[in-house]
Amino acid sequence: RLCAPPARLVQRLVAALFFFATGGARWTAGGDSWLTSAHECDWFGLACDGNREIVRIGVDENNLAGTIPPEVCALPQLDQIDLDGNGIGGTVPHTIGDCRRLKILDLDKNFIGGSLPASLYTLGSLFSIDVDHNLLTGTLRPELGDLANLQYL
Repeated sequence: RLCAPPARLVQRLVAALFFFATGGARWTAGGDSWLTSAHECDWFGLACDGNREIVRIGVDENNLAGTIPPEVCALPQLDQIDLDGNGIGGTVPHTIGDCRRLKILDLDKNFIGGSLPASLYTLGSLFSIDVDHNLLTGTLRPELGDLANLQYL
């Protein structure tokens, strides 16, 4: 028998995957609050709604490395990813399109390469995409113009 509802276990697992994938043990601050018995909403850099579901991952300028795990969008209420000013590499996960509520994607000043995945252009709720000062290649797709709520690029 599980000691927590399945959705809560998924949330905790995704948060733990994020910690390990971004080198949480070497973060400048807050890493010691993760992977504890405390609710993950009390972990440094995570913000939750009134139902204790993660809505924001905000760990900017904190020596993050590694990559953004593709499982991050298994957080159904996630609306902000704010990880600017770190050492994150890899690519923007192709699963980013699964973050159906995402409004802010702030990944500037990292080492993210490749091109922006096609699934990003399906997120009609996006208000801001900030990915400058990375190693991105390629061109922006014409579907960018379909993002009616986009105010900042």
